Amino acid sequence: NRTTENFNYMVIISLYIKKRFTVVSKSFQNQTVIILLWGGI
Repeated sequence: NRTTENFNYMVIISLYIKKRFTVVSKSFQNQTVIILLWGGI
């Protein structure tokens, strides 16, 4: 079935984007914490 194929593809892509976004936001949070620590010194 073509429709389910496309749907699975969309789900995989959205999961991948979500995962990437989580990684990016985590590293962004880490950078913010580091900046705050530097500012506190």
